Amino acid sequence: VMFAPNQEKAAAEMTRVCRPGGRLVLITWTKGGYIEDFFGVLAPYSDAPAPSSSPLDWGDTDHVKSLLGAGFNLVFERGITTGYFPDSEAIWKKYMAGFGPVRLLAQSLAPDEADKLKSDFVAFHDKFKTEAGISIPRDYLVTIGTRRA
Repeated sequence: VMFAPNQEKAAAEMTRVCRPGGRLVLITWTKGGYIEDFFGVLAPYSDAPAPSSSPLDWGDTDHVKSLLGAGFNLVFERGITTGYFPDSEAIWKKYMAGFGPVRLLAQSLAPDEADKLKSDFVAFHDKFKTEAGISIPRDYLVTIGTRRA
């Protein structure tokens, strides 16, 4: 739902289909961390228009309350998941093999631009080096809603 082009419509539809007393659970990325910066690495290589609202807005409790608060009693919990990789090249290979948006973006570029994307991607992930490899903290928000009658 966080990538729906119209967040208000998506929220209204979730409210409509959830029966009174029913529960809604969302786990969404938050602004101001790895995920936002990661999207920033990819953005210069994409000709897709910027979304009218950021998918990361779903990680802002005030925004979620404005979308779902009329229909749901809401509670929130923040957390961090950590991705571990041996090195930044391993991350690139994993994304190219199993994360469609990065793979499709790289494949859409001329070879020199694809090489630059890979270089920027690897350099970005190198910022997360530790003695044990790459350790990437990714902040998230859990939203639990109970549908009001």
